[in-house]
This record gives sequence, C-alpha cells and structure tokens, in this order.
Amino acid sequence: MTVDQLSTQPPKPLLNPYNTGMNKTNPYVQQILSQGKEPSKVPAAKREFPCTIHGRTYETEQDYLQDLHDFLNGM
Repeated sequence: MTVDQLSTQPPKPLLNPYNTGMNKTNPYVQQILSQGKEPSKVPAAKREFPCTIHGRTYETEQDYLQDLHDFLNGM
C-alpha cells in the first residue's frame, strides 16, 4: 500500500463489546441479557483525586497506580 492509499481508506470501526457478534461470546453480557436486562453502554466514571480507599488517601492518580502496582507485584 502506498501513503495515498492509506489516507483515502476509511478507518476500521472499533470493536464494541456490546454489538451483536460479541453478545454470543461474552459471558458477562450473556448473563445480563439472561436476566432480562440491557448492558450499559456508558463507560465507568473516572476516579477523582484526591480519594480515600480503605483508609488510604491518594493525592494523585500516579500515587494510586504506584501503590496498586506494588500490591499486585507482592511488595
């Protein structure tokens, strides 16, 4: 492919976990549908900082991610 061909092609659509094809393979969406509910299409809200989780206060997202990294790696 040349550069001209790349710039004229439309972008590929992003995979949407709630589209019809994915409903058959995603067990979480299948469970929600089996309960007669619709899966939410709204993404989870982003955490706001500073925040306190189980008595620990994180001033920035970087502090939180560092502690999470240490926890997951057994430090």
